[in-house]
Amino acid sequence: MSTTLRDDAAPARLLITGEVDLATAEQFRAALTEAITRHERVIVDLTAVQFLGSIGIGILYIHAHHLIAILVKADTIISRAITIAGLDLLVTVLPHHT
Repeated sequence: MSTTLRDDAAPARLLITGEVDLATAEQFRAALTEAITRHERVIVDLTAVQFLGSIGIGILYIHAHHLIAILVKADTIISRAITIAGLDLLVTVLPHHT
């Protein structure tokens, strides 16, 4: 997994690439915490995530009040997991059509 914080324009966007699972959860949590510390409210871009485990969804839940939106590829397992978990009730989920 890799993370990139794009903060050259508002709002800041945290781009996540790869898999968010038990092995990468701490890296994901640290990147999200840093982004929120620097910008208070951010967009999390999950369009390049191939797997989002329950631990990643939990991290998003913990930080939901600081998220402007979550960007996901439309009609994917990631977007369905976010909806099933109810994250879309707490944070705006923006589908990205490719």
